[in-house]
Amino acid sequence: MEVKREYYLNQLISHKHNGLIKIISGIRRCGKSYLLSELFRKHLLAEGVKEDHIIHIALDDYEKKQYRNPDNCYQYVKSSIKDDEMYYLLLDEVQMMDSFEDVLNGFLHIKNLDVYVTGSNSKFLSSDVVTEFRGRGDEIRVYPFSFAEFYSVIGGDWSDAWREYYTYGGMPLILSKKTDEEKAKYLQDLFKETYIRDIEERNKIKNNDELEELINVLASGIGCLTNPQKLVSTFNSVKHIGISLPTIKQYLDYLQDSFIINKVLRYDIKGKKVSDVELAEAIFGIEPNEAIVHSVLVNYLANQRQGTQSTKTRAEVRGGGRKPWRQKGTGRARQGSIRAPQWVKGGIALGPKPRSYKYTVNKKERRLAIRSVLSSKVLENNLVVLDKAEMKEIKTQAMVKTLANLKVEGKTLILLPERNENVQKSARNIKNVKTTLVNTINVYDLLKYNKLVVTLDAVKKLEEVYA
Repeated sequence: MEVKREYYLNQLISHKHNGLIKIISGIRRCGKSYLLSELFRKHLLAEGVKEDHIIHIALDDYEKKQYRNPDNCYQYVKSSIKDDEMYYLLLDEVQMMDSFEDVLNGFLHIKNLDVYVTGSNSKFLSSDVVTEFRGRGDEIRVYPFSFAEFYSVIGGDWSDAWREYYTYGGMPLILSKKTDEEKAKYLQDLFKETYIRDIEERNKIKNNDELEELINVLASGIGCLTNPQKLVSTFNSVKHIGISLPTIKQYLDYLQDSFIINKVLRYDIKGKKVSDVELAEAIFGIEPNEAIVHSVLVNYLANQRQGTQSTKTRAEVRGGGRKPWRQKGTGRARQGSIRAPQWVKGGIALGPKPRSYKYTVNKKERRLAIRSVLSSKVLENNLVVLDKAEMKEIKTQAMVKTLANLKVEGKTLILLPERNENVQKSARNIKNVKTTLVNTINVYDLLKYNKLVVTLDAVKKLEEVYA
């Protein structure tokens, strides 16, 4: 069964003809090649693009090995362009070509050529490629199957599917494995023989024992947050292994470059990185409970309803109390009053009256919902920890500059530990930016705003309140 992967496919479609190289990145075996060479190619054909206007080169195919030479590849693409219509180059496993950066830069000068590339080694997985094509490359990050994509294939009981998903993850090839043993072996081999070997070869790690021990420590706390200093302490107290803080930081950077882990950074108001920050796992590192979040959100929206709608009954509308005509003998239907509901300007039967829509939700559920949304912000890399939120004066432009320094775009919620007039008034006129306090946060605001900027003092207060 074909998994459509509509989210990523729509990104590719929206980036067509933008004059940039579309760089499809992501962890190995997550479905990048399938997305490009199968799904996107089918889309192009369905849109009326001619077969000979789609240049697909899979460099891992032995028959195409001559195109691993950059000159051969460039000449082949140039010779395939016969007219002024738009051509589409789908270049798969580009890392197998020497000096591929120069070749891709050359393709940018061909006006009627739209370029899409994927790669699957550690160099391509890192930030090097995006840096190399800064201003000329457009990165589309691909992740393994979401649960919705996973369930569209596996089907059956929802609970069983979810148990399967959170046990083995969303790597596409997992769906082809029949037994638990096969699935476990595939994931182990993939991690050791592919991910870790790539990191070791790229960074020339000679002593891999420390890296493997670090991975074991991180793996024991999957979904939880940590920091380099905490890891050093763990090695010393639990593993009885002496390892320096710079080495830990270096290994974490390697893992992050390969998309295996994510990092939350702490910034000052100028956007300068201050340090890594340790966040409480009980608040920022739990598995989000979507059902509880939905329940609390519905409760919040219900409690916001005013319930002031009102209609007039027959006792409240104007009109005489007499019968409009006598009971019998007129040839018309019997009527008791012109204030009856069937009459124009008559009263409304069973119409709405002022009421309260409020109802209560268990306190534990509200707190779990808050923790779930905060944890999801971390998992989605939408949490920015600010060292301090201090402004000498009320100035909107200063707040705009601060958000720009933090590289925060789109809908942003600024969470403060207590009232700060300068910060709050500086942000109130900025579109899609809102400030709130720890003691007034709610699920609705946390979901409505994509980015969450929280001060270090606010983090501590959250940990006190919601731990």
